[in-house]
Amino acid sequence: MWYVIQVITGEEKKTVDICRFIIKQGINHEFFVPETDRMKKYRGQWHKIRKPMFPGYVFISSDNIEEIYEELKRVPKLTKILQTDKTITPISEKEERLIKNLTNEEHIAEMSVGYIEGDKLIVETGPLEGKEALVKKIDRHKRVAVLLVEMFGSSTEVTMGLEVLRKN
Repeated sequence: MWYVIQVITGEEKKTVDICRFIIKQGINHEFFVPETDRMKKYRGQWHKIRKPMFPGYVFISSDNIEEIYEELKRVPKLTKILQTDKTITPISEKEERLIKNLTNEEHIAEMSVGYIEGDKLIVETGPLEGKEALVKKIDRHKRVAVLLVEMFGSSTEVTMGLEVLRKN
């Protein structure tokens, strides 16, 4: 099951590294940050960059969260594991499945490529292929799509890379 830890925004990768260093190796777990590839223009050229899909959150895949919870108390700068009524609760299977469908084995959502036909977005390749209904906004200039997904018990915006090749 996947659990979520709230951390300082911008310190997600650093927190994962600290957790991996401090937490016992014998516990079956994985710390990760789902990320998205995007394009950013600087020095007159487009460059691929990688950003957290959910800024301020680190994910844990574990079957024994209670044991990890005790170990996490030793991690500095950690804020909290998301809970429901003071009970550590995993994200729903639907939420976990969505993240798995959008990312690869390394938990990275690569750039999607598509085009606009009239008012309709058609994604030809990438993780957004077949998930056009989730896209609420497209910024062609920044080469991103904003998705509205149910995550952590509320509607959350997720910004992902999208190259729109043409508009018919």
